[in-house]
Amino acid sequence: MNQGASAGRDDDDLPLVDVVVPDDARELFRDVLAYRREQRAARQRARLRRIIGPLSRRGPILPLASGILLFALIAGVVLSVLSAGSYFSGGNGTAISGAVAPGADRLPRASISVSGRMIALDTVTGAALTLVPANCGCRDLMVRLITQARQAKVPLYLIAPAGQPTMLASLASLARLASKVGPVPIIAAEDQANALTDAFRPAGLTVLLVNSAGAVTVRRRIGGGVRLEPALAALRGS
Repeated sequence: MNQGASAGRDDDDLPLVDVVVPDDARELFRDVLAYRREQRAARQRARLRRIIGPLSRRGPILPLASGILLFALIAGVVLSVLSAGSYFSGGNGTAISGAVAPGADRLPRASISVSGRMIALDTVTGAALTLVPANCGCRDLMVRLITQARQAKVPLYLIAPAGQPTMLASLASLARLASKVGPVPIIAAEDQANALTDAFRPAGLTVLLVNSAGAVTVRRRIGGGVRLEPALAALRGS
Protein backbone atom coordinates (compact mmCIF):
# COMPACT_ATOMS: atom_id res chain seq x y z
CA MET A 1 0.00 0.00 0.00
CA ASN A 2 1.32 3.44 -0.94
CA GLN A 3 1.17 5.49 2.19
CA GLY A 4 1.00 8.67 0.13
CA ALA A 5 -2.02 7.54 -1.92
CA SER A 6 -5.43 9.06 -1.38
CA ALA A 7 -7.93 7.27 0.83
CA GLY A 8 -9.88 4.61 -1.09
CA ARG A 9 -7.15 4.31 -3.72
CA ASP A 10 -4.62 1.59 -4.37
CA ASP A 11 -0.90 1.97 -5.01
CA ASP A 12 -1.60 3.11 -8.60
CA ASP A 13 -4.11 5.68 -7.29
CA LEU A 14 -7.05 3.68 -8.80
CA PRO A 15 -10.39 3.13 -7.00
CA LEU A 16 -10.43 0.10 -4.80
CA VAL A 17 -12.64 -2.68 -6.27
CA ASP A 18 -13.71 -5.68 -4.32
CA VAL A 19 -13.08 -8.39 -6.91
CA VAL A 20 -13.44 -12.03 -6.03
CA VAL A 21 -11.99 -14.47 -8.52
CA PRO A 22 -13.80 -17.83 -8.24
CA ASP A 23 -11.80 -20.96 -7.98
CA ASP A 24 -14.16 -22.72 -10.48
CA ALA A 25 -15.28 -20.97 -13.71
CA ARG A 26 -18.59 -22.85 -13.55
CA GLU A 27 -19.65 -20.51 -10.77
CA LEU A 28 -20.06 -17.79 -13.45
CA PHE A 29 -22.56 -19.84 -15.45
CA ARG A 30 -25.68 -18.19 -13.96
CA ASP A 31 -24.30 -14.73 -14.56
CA VAL A 32 -23.61 -15.58 -18.20
CA LEU A 33 -27.16 -16.87 -18.68
CA ALA A 34 -28.66 -13.74 -17.12
CA TYR A 35 -26.53 -11.56 -19.40
CA ARG A 36 -27.64 -13.46 -22.49
CA ARG A 37 -31.31 -13.15 -21.47
CA GLU A 38 -30.93 -9.40 -21.12
CA GLN A 39 -29.30 -9.21 -24.56
CA ARG A 40 -32.12 -11.22 -26.20
CA ALA A 41 -34.78 -9.08 -24.54
CA ALA A 42 -33.07 -5.94 -25.78
CA ARG A 43 -32.94 -7.27 -29.35
CA GLN A 44 -36.66 -8.23 -29.23
CA ARG A 45 -37.62 -4.77 -28.00
CA ALA A 46 -35.60 -3.20 -30.82
CA ARG A 47 -37.32 -5.38 -33.46
CA LEU A 48 -40.75 -4.56 -32.03
CA ARG A 49 -39.99 -0.82 -32.18
CA ARG A 50 -38.95 -1.17 -35.84
CA ILE A 51 -42.26 -2.90 -36.70
CA ILE A 52 -44.65 -0.75 -34.68
CA GLY A 53 -42.82 2.52 -35.14
CA PRO A 54 -44.01 3.33 -38.73
CA LEU A 55 -47.62 2.47 -37.86
CA SER A 56 -47.65 4.48 -34.67
CA ARG A 57 -46.35 7.53 -36.55
CA ARG A 58 -49.21 7.28 -39.06
CA GLY A 59 -51.97 7.55 -36.50
CA PRO A 60 -55.31 6.45 -38.07
CA ILE A 61 -53.87 4.23 -40.84
CA LEU A 62 -54.03 0.98 -38.82
CA PRO A 63 -57.68 1.42 -37.66
CA LEU A 64 -58.66 2.45 -41.20
CA ALA A 65 -57.02 -0.63 -42.72
CA SER A 66 -58.77 -2.86 -40.17
CA GLY A 67 -62.13 -1.28 -41.02
CA ILE A 68 -61.62 -1.82 -44.75
CA LEU A 69 -60.71 -5.48 -44.19
CA LEU A 70 -63.78 -6.03 -42.00
CA PHE A 71 -66.04 -4.42 -44.61
CA ALA A 72 -64.56 -6.62 -47.36
CA LEU A 73 -65.18 -9.77 -45.31
CA ILE A 74 -68.81 -8.82 -44.60
CA ALA A 75 -69.43 -7.95 -48.26
CA GLY A 76 -67.96 -11.28 -49.36
CA VAL A 77 -70.25 -13.24 -47.04
CA VAL A 78 -73.34 -11.33 -48.19
CA LEU A 79 -72.51 -11.83 -51.88
CA SER A 80 -71.88 -15.53 -51.31
CA VAL A 81 -75.27 -15.98 -49.65
CA LEU A 82 -77.09 -14.08 -52.41
CA SER A 83 -75.34 -15.84 -55.27
CA ALA A 84 -75.82 -19.29 -53.72
CA GLY A 85 -79.59 -18.92 -54.05
CA SER A 86 -79.42 -17.58 -57.59
CA TYR A 87 -77.16 -19.96 -59.51
CA PHE A 88 -76.18 -23.60 -59.41
CA SER A 89 -73.66 -25.26 -61.67
CA GLY A 90 -74.42 -28.50 -63.51
CA GLY A 91 -71.78 -31.17 -64.02
CA ASN A 92 -71.18 -29.93 -67.57
CA GLY A 93 -70.40 -26.41 -66.35
CA THR A 94 -73.67 -24.92 -67.61
CA ALA A 95 -75.19 -22.26 -65.38
CA ILE A 96 -78.64 -23.15 -64.12
CA SER A 97 -80.85 -20.32 -62.97
CA GLY A 98 -82.17 -20.84 -59.46
CA ALA A 99 -84.21 -17.66 -59.20
CA VAL A 100 -87.97 -17.57 -59.32
CA ALA A 101 -89.11 -16.01 -62.57
CA PRO A 102 -90.33 -12.41 -62.10
CA GLY A 103 -94.09 -12.32 -61.78
CA ALA A 104 -94.30 -16.11 -62.05
CA ASP A 105 -93.57 -17.40 -58.56
CA ARG A 106 -96.68 -19.57 -58.77
CA LEU A 107 -98.11 -21.75 -61.50
CA PRO A 108 -100.42 -19.82 -63.86
CA ARG A 109 -104.20 -20.22 -63.77
CA ALA A 110 -104.26 -22.67 -66.63
CA SER A 111 -104.51 -26.41 -67.28
CA ILE A 112 -102.39 -29.15 -68.80
CA SER A 113 -103.66 -32.17 -70.64
CA VAL A 114 -102.92 -35.61 -69.15
CA SER A 115 -104.16 -38.47 -71.33
CA GLY A 116 -106.90 -36.22 -72.69
CA ARG A 117 -107.97 -35.07 -69.21
CA MET A 118 -107.43 -31.44 -68.18
CA ILE A 119 -105.59 -30.90 -64.91
CA ALA A 120 -105.67 -27.44 -63.29
CA LEU A 121 -102.13 -26.30 -62.54
CA ASP A 122 -103.15 -24.66 -59.28
CA THR A 123 -103.92 -28.14 -57.92
CA VAL A 124 -100.39 -29.38 -58.59
CA THR A 125 -98.17 -29.10 -55.49
CA GLY A 126 -95.25 -31.01 -54.05
CA ALA A 127 -94.11 -32.01 -57.53
CA ALA A 128 -91.59 -31.27 -60.27
CA LEU A 129 -92.69 -30.18 -63.76
CA THR A 130 -90.19 -30.74 -66.55
CA LEU A 131 -90.70 -28.49 -69.58
CA VAL A 132 -89.27 -30.43 -72.52
CA PRO A 133 -88.29 -28.26 -75.50
CA ALA A 134 -89.06 -29.30 -79.08
CA ASN A 135 -86.36 -31.48 -80.66
CA CYS A 136 -84.82 -31.97 -77.24
CA GLY A 137 -82.97 -35.21 -77.91
CA CYS A 138 -82.53 -35.55 -74.16
CA ARG A 139 -84.09 -38.90 -73.35
CA ASP A 140 -81.08 -39.99 -71.27
CA LEU A 141 -81.27 -36.78 -69.27
CA MET A 142 -84.98 -37.29 -68.60
CA VAL A 143 -84.25 -40.84 -67.43
CA ARG A 144 -81.76 -39.31 -64.98
CA LEU A 145 -84.43 -36.89 -63.71
CA ILE A 146 -86.92 -39.74 -63.38
CA THR A 147 -84.41 -41.69 -61.29
CA GLN A 148 -83.77 -38.70 -59.03
CA ALA A 149 -87.51 -38.02 -58.61
CA ARG A 150 -88.07 -41.67 -57.72
CA GLN A 151 -85.31 -41.52 -55.11
CA ALA A 152 -86.84 -38.36 -53.65
CA LYS A 153 -90.37 -39.88 -53.86
CA VAL A 154 -91.71 -36.81 -55.65
CA PRO A 155 -94.13 -36.88 -58.63
CA LEU A 156 -92.54 -35.80 -61.89
CA TYR A 157 -94.43 -34.34 -64.87
CA LEU A 158 -92.88 -34.55 -68.35
CA ILE A 159 -94.57 -31.72 -70.25
CA ALA A 160 -94.45 -31.26 -74.01
CA PRO A 161 -95.25 -27.90 -75.63
CA ALA A 162 -98.39 -27.49 -77.73
CA GLY A 163 -98.39 -28.94 -81.24
CA GLN A 164 -95.78 -31.66 -80.62
CA PRO A 165 -97.79 -34.93 -80.87
CA THR A 166 -94.71 -37.08 -81.61
CA MET A 167 -92.89 -35.74 -78.57
CA LEU A 168 -95.97 -36.20 -76.40
CA ALA A 169 -96.26 -39.83 -77.51
CA SER A 170 -92.59 -40.39 -76.71
CA LEU A 171 -92.97 -38.84 -73.26
CA ALA A 172 -96.08 -40.92 -72.59
CA SER A 173 -94.16 -44.07 -73.48
CA LEU A 174 -91.31 -43.07 -71.19
CA ALA A 175 -93.74 -42.27 -68.35
CA ARG A 176 -95.50 -45.63 -68.68
CA LEU A 177 -92.19 -47.48 -68.62
CA ALA A 178 -91.00 -45.52 -65.56
CA SER A 179 -94.29 -46.07 -63.70
CA LYS A 180 -93.92 -49.85 -64.08
CA VAL A 181 -90.52 -49.73 -62.40
CA GLY A 182 -91.55 -47.81 -59.26
CA PRO A 183 -94.58 -46.44 -57.41
CA VAL A 184 -93.66 -42.75 -57.80
CA PRO A 185 -95.99 -41.10 -60.36
CA ILE A 186 -94.27 -40.15 -63.64
CA ILE A 187 -96.82 -38.27 -65.74
CA ALA A 188 -96.69 -37.20 -69.39
CA ALA A 189 -98.66 -34.05 -70.15
CA GLU A 190 -99.17 -31.41 -72.85
CA ASP A 191 -99.17 -27.67 -72.25
CA GLN A 192 -101.86 -27.03 -74.87
CA ALA A 193 -101.98 -23.26 -74.34
CA ASN A 194 -98.23 -22.93 -73.75
CA ALA A 195 -99.15 -21.25 -70.45
CA LEU A 196 -96.05 -22.55 -68.67
CA THR A 197 -93.80 -21.44 -71.50
CA ASP A 198 -95.27 -17.93 -71.43
CA ALA A 199 -95.04 -17.71 -67.64
CA PHE A 200 -91.56 -19.10 -67.04
CA ARG A 201 -89.64 -18.60 -70.31
CA PRO A 202 -87.82 -21.94 -70.24
CA ALA A 203 -84.28 -22.24 -71.62
CA GLY A 204 -83.26 -25.75 -72.64
CA LEU A 205 -84.60 -28.50 -70.44
CA THR A 206 -86.28 -26.64 -67.57
CA VAL A 207 -87.64 -27.98 -64.27
CA LEU A 208 -90.25 -26.20 -62.13
CA LEU A 209 -90.02 -27.21 -58.47
CA VAL A 210 -93.44 -26.66 -56.87
CA ASN A 211 -93.57 -26.92 -53.09
CA SER A 212 -96.59 -27.84 -50.97
CA ALA A 213 -97.64 -24.16 -50.77
CA GLY A 214 -97.59 -23.80 -54.56
CA ALA A 215 -94.43 -21.63 -54.70
CA VAL A 216 -92.27 -22.30 -57.74
CA THR A 217 -88.49 -22.38 -58.12
CA VAL A 218 -87.09 -22.59 -61.65
CA ARG A 219 -84.08 -24.61 -62.81
CA ARG A 220 -83.12 -23.84 -66.41
CA ARG A 221 -80.62 -25.40 -68.83
CA ILE A 222 -80.49 -28.68 -66.96
CA GLY A 223 -77.25 -30.47 -67.84
CA GLY A 224 -76.13 -34.07 -67.72
CA GLY A 225 -74.37 -33.72 -64.37
CA VAL A 226 -77.25 -32.05 -62.52
CA ARG A 227 -78.22 -33.42 -59.11
CA LEU A 228 -81.69 -32.35 -58.00
CA GLU A 229 -82.25 -34.92 -55.25
CA PRO A 230 -81.89 -32.42 -52.35
CA ALA A 231 -84.18 -29.86 -54.02
CA LEU A 232 -86.71 -32.57 -54.91
CA ALA A 233 -86.68 -34.07 -51.42
CA ALA A 234 -87.25 -30.61 -49.94
CA LEU A 235 -90.59 -30.42 -51.77
CA ARG A 236 -92.00 -33.11 -49.50
CA GLY A 237 -91.35 -31.16 -46.31
CA SER A 238 -91.91 -27.64 -47.60
